[in-house]
Amino acid sequence: MHYRHPDTRALIVVADSDLTEPHTPEHEPATATGGCRWCRLRAAADEALARLKPIPARRTPLTVVVGAAEPCIEHWLLCGTGAQYTEAHWRRMLSEDRSRASPYARAKLKELKYRTDKPGR
Repeated sequence: MHYRHPDTRALIVVADSDLTEPHTPEHEPATATGGCRWCRLRAAADEALARLKPIPARRTPLTVVVGAAEPCIEHWLLCGTGAQYTEAHWRRMLSEDRSRASPYARAKLKELKYRTDKPGR
């Protein structure tokens, strides 16, 4: 990203949540030591923004948008292929019983998405 370019308006960060706990509004303000990946990503973005020097030609401050795919990025990529591939379904399963979340095992999701549990190899 060319931060110094005056037309740069936003940075979008999307990362895997690594099966951490889902983000909830009760986590606010986001902290680097929070239990969910979104809070840690947001805190890192806030710290980085605080270190950036202002760009005189920029009319508005840089906006950073953070997304953490729950339970993992493959789950997001499978969204729309089945009713079970939504964050709402994932959260419902977690609230009912963590052991029921096993259909969301990363290897299974990778196999469904990429037809292998080791994509890129």
